Amino acid sequence: MNTLALSQPSQELTRARRIGVLVWPGCDVLDVCGPIDVFFYANHYVQLYGKGGKLGYQCDIVAATPGPVKTTCGIELIATHGYSDLEDGLDTLVVVGGAEAEQASMDPSLVECVRSMAPKARRVASICTGAFILAAAGLLHQRRVTTHWMYSGALAAAYPSIEVDASLIFARDGNIYSSGGITAGIDLAL
Repeated sequence: MNTLALSQPSQELTRARRIGVLVWPGCDVLDVCGPIDVFFYANHYVQLYGKGGKLGYQCDIVAATPGPVKTTCGIELIATHGYSDLEDGLDTLVVVGGAEAEQASMDPSLVECVRSMAPKARRVASICTGAFILAAAGLLHQRRVTTHWMYSGALAAAYPSIEVDASLIFARDGNIYSSGGITAGIDLAL
């Protein structure tokens, strides 16, 4: 009989790690749901295998204002927090992508939100084309990143100070993480 054995962490978590998933009108619903499901199942297995009521992760959907945000496919997500609601910082800021990410990266309020939240987060991640938004916020200068191969040339051309490597599933450069696509965003969250 096979059993699942989880490794014991070296430290007990004293509080849930707070993950802010930043969404915008026209983002890709899978860029949001894939990573959030990873954190949900991490919590599920922590509880299932003897860690009691302690949660490992708390995911918050963040947008310009709390409320519905329509994704590319028409599904509306409900943002639980607005940009200014997260004064105390996050463990991880996840900036999602979508086919309209290049256009979204020109939204001054979205870019300023990322620019102001990033220093308060232990790590910052982009899912797929969310890298355009991180780049517009000035977070990728002189860093090695990845994005979906179809958009890698456009990202490299728009931001020549970034080393874009489309061959990677995900990349880490310091506290900045990026994924090469939607499913790679799930890998990154894992």
